[in-house]
Amino acid sequence: MINVSDIVIDMKAALDAEGSDYYTEAEDYIPAINRAMDHVIAIFNRAFSENKLSEENLRELIDIKLYQLSSSSSLTFTAETLNDVWTISAIYPLPRTLPLVPTPPLSTSASSQEYASTNKFLGGNKSAKKRTLEDWNDTEGNPFEKGNTTIITGDLVEYAYLPFSSQTITNIIIRPAINNGVCGVAFLMYPPRVEDSAGRIPFPSVVRNLLSSKALRYISEKQGDSSTLLSVTDIDVKELTELLT
Repeated sequence: MINVSDIVIDMKAALDAEGSDYYTEAEDYIPAINRAMDHVIAIFNRAFSENKLSEENLRELIDIKLYQLSSSSSLTFTAETLNDVWTISAIYPLPRTLPLVPTPPLSTSASSQEYASTNKFLGGNKSAKKRTLEDWNDTEGNPFEKGNTTIITGDLVEYAYLPFSSQTITNIIIRPAINNGVCGVAFLMYPPRVEDSAGRIPFPSVVRNLLSSKALRYISEKQGDSSTLLSVTDIDVKELTELLT
């Protein structure tokens, strides 16, 4: 976690603005910090896509929820449900839970349903491998690939999932089928917007200087809506990767 007040202190020191009211919290510091967060999110996205970092580097932002799958072994999320979700980082079919069988019991349903928050995720016995549309069919009959339908019982079962989305709905199919079974979903959530200097940013503390420098840039470089400043360079990715590895 990073204290917003610490970033403001960093910025004031760099701007030589201690004791000055030239820059204000509401008009300068907080908007700049929020823009810096957007910039760092863009750097993370690039690092994720290049497999230089993983969602595990942002554990403070991971939220695991329990669902009952539909009668066709699928999950369905509306766009509104995923509004604050950065990405789905993992799927855990038939996880360990507390209580052992999530309560209250949900009836057989054609739709997936979220269990109450009183049910706790204790760990995933297995995780499902994310598949693409291209290899979903190719791997179905291959007993050496996760998500095959050749081995569907016993300890050798390996799961896979296929996500596909429209403008309003995201569906996830899990294979081999565990119709109406329990499933854990790990969401990587977007960090909430900063409202004042009393807040905290759920990024690793080592990212503080990077956030401060990006926020300072948005104050010192007056460039309209700052849209051009969101470009991500190789240097940005290298710096972030070195901080977290």
